[in-house]
Amino acid sequence: EKKENELVGLEELKETGQIVQEMEGELPHIDVMARIDKQIQELLKDPFLCDLQSGISLEEVQSQLALEQGRAMTIKIRRFDNEVIPVVVLQGATVNDLIKAFEREVLRRCKRSGKTTYISWRYVWRTYWLVYNHQKLSNRGAKLASYGISNNEELNFLKRLKREDRPGRLLKGQR
Repeated sequence: EKKENELVGLEELKETGQIVQEMEGELPHIDVMARIDKQIQELLKDPFLCDLQSGISLEEVQSQLALEQGRAMTIKIRRFDNEVIPVVVLQGATVNDLIKAFEREVLRRCKRSGKTTYISWRYVWRTYWLVYNHQKLSNRGAKLASYGISNNEELNFLKRLKREDRPGRLLKGQR
């Protein structure tokens, strides 16, 4: 039944493409885009796609499909303000894949809320660790599974210690 729904959706998308080709010579661009947007809204009423927002990107659709097909997992990242941000990554994802997906999700949320804030990701990742079960995700090339992270797990941020704050470090004048 699920495959039938997917095929129906694909057929509707093909029809949309054919309609666009037919309309391109006849209607102004604004009218074509309005019709396409209306058809997309109709597609989003489908039970398979109903939890997607309007104005969705291709990446979000692909992530949702990967989740439904079991090729991806959702990782929840809790920020310091206790906001939990769900991030979708593929099953064999690395820590770096998770970090990049988190960055994209935060920027997408900022854009949708109308915020034009610049985020220095270099500062964020030099100042904070991602932590799972009191274990720092320090190796960006390591698979999430090697840390024991699976679907619907929650990660937190942990402030990194400055060099002066590290235990056992001799300060100037103590040598």
